[in-house]
Amino acid sequence: MSWSPRHLTRRQRDERRREAGRLLQAGQLSQADSARRRGVSRMAVSQWARQLRQHHGDIGSLHTRPLPGRPARLSVAPWQ
Repeated sequence: MSWSPRHLTRRQRDERRREAGRLLQAGQLSQADSARRRGVSRMAVSQWARQLRQHHGDIGSLHTRPLPGRPARLSVAPWQ
C-alpha cells in the first residue's frame, strides 16, 4: 500500500504505523525498505522496531503520542 497523501489523518497514521510493525515482525522488509514504502524516515521505522522489541512484539505498543495542549472546548459541529 502506498502512503502518498501529504496530510494523513490521525487514524491513517496509526494504520500506517501498525502495518509497518506487522511487516517488520514478519521480516518481509528491511527497515529502509519499509520506510521508503511508507513515506517516513528510517529513524521513524527504527523507533517503531525498537518499541516492538521492548514490548515483545506487541503491535499495541505502537501507540500515538497524546495531542499537546488543552482539549478543544467546541465539538466538531460548531466548528463546521
